[in-house]
Amino acid sequence: MLTALEIANKVLGYFNIKDKPKNRMFTLIGFFANFYLLYLAITNMRYAGYRLIGLGFLAAFLLVFYFEVLNYFYYFTDKRFKFDVSPWIEKKLGGHPANAATTQPVTFAQNVPSAGLFDRKQVLPVELNITFAEQQHIDDLAQELITQGYLSLNYNGLTDRDLYAQAQQSHERLFAMGTPLQLPFYEIKNEHGHLVLYAGVNALSEQAVGDIRKVGLTNADLAQEKYDLVVANSFLRGGPYKIAGRGGLIENTEPYEIVAEVAYQPKKVNQQ
Repeated sequence: MLTALEIANKVLGYFNIKDKPKNRMFTLIGFFANFYLLYLAITNMRYAGYRLIGLGFLAAFLLVFYFEVLNYFYYFTDKRFKFDVSPWIEKKLGGHPANAATTQPVTFAQNVPSAGLFDRKQVLPVELNITFAEQQHIDDLAQELITQGYLSLNYNGLTDRDLYAQAQQSHERLFAMGTPLQLPFYEIKNEHGHLVLYAGVNALSEQAVGDIRKVGLTNADLAQEKYDLVVANSFLRGGPYKIAGRGGLIENTEPYEIVAEVAYQPKKVNQQ
């Protein structure tokens, strides 16, 4: 059974498949593979000297079958299994119940800056190359935004009960910051022929947060030769998040990252 799951995991790993379809596949494979334990149980119980071993296989089959039923309810329906022991196990291990309230209120208001209005046809995403030092700048910026009250990690004031219901429906991660946060200040600088994205709480505290490698599908060096480029938007995302587990919310975190877009227009003839 474990071999079948390992093979399925390796095969599905080559494809960009979300967790829910992949877990459905694992549930189906595990369900049918589990009957091998039943076969071993019946085979051993036929012989007097092996009946205890057979009972062990039978107990293992029933235990795995129970968890396969839990997985079926979790991944194939919107219902909850009446005899789900996951919340009890989580409680015994020191986890947080799904209905625990998050009482931290929303305590800040964002002043969303604007770099100007651009025609969306002339706006493209950029691909950033981020060094270890630049990642540290991003992390420092996130902490400074929290200190300044511009960024709040309170899940928009939702309780864990609300978050759990939302996460069960979407099967996606719910980030503490909510949607990606537009940064207060950002700009592009040309340093030794390379385009570098700078961001900060303001112009005085800006730091490099990534080298621009591509503008859309075009190499950055070629793009800056043909076009005037300015940052249209720059967002911060990542950080703490919660996702629905079988018995409640699971908390985790991922590194903060910058997502940026640039606006472009062809260079004038006298600029070239």
